[in-house]
Amino acid sequence: MGCVASLLILAHVFPPLSRALYAMMKYCCCNCHRKFPCNEAVDGYKLGSKKGFLCPFCKVNLTELFLSGSKKRMKFDSKAHEKWVSFSGLVGIVTFIAMFVISEGSWITFFVTLGVIFSYLLCGYLRWGFTPYPNVIGTKEL
Repeated sequence: MGCVASLLILAHVFPPLSRALYAMMKYCCCNCHRKFPCNEAVDGYKLGSKKGFLCPFCKVNLTELFLSGSKKRMKFDSKAHEKWVSFSGLVGIVTFIAMFVISEGSWITFFVTLGVIFSYLLCGYLRWGFTPYPNVIGTKEL
């Protein structure tokens, strides 16, 4: 019974989270190279496209490269976003080393480090809209 209850809880927790991530992600059209939010992709089934989606700007039938292994699969929205993510890793490492030296390996190190990293990531999202991962999904034409 506990396993079923856990699955029901997970089913209600993760869909809202995945919808929030979906709202933050963008596609980059391989034809016109314009970026648009994932929720603005046009469903082309009524227009005769059996697979994929349409670019809202040039109406080309596209599919995403999210699960492929190419370099165009995921990229950052801007160079500033990429630098911010790189710097956030550096902030985490420096904070962890500093807290480890100061507190001599106590549990407070873990919680202070998580607090600093979380507040840095939250500040970046609230101020500039940056996410701690690449947020543009590459596409290819069908």
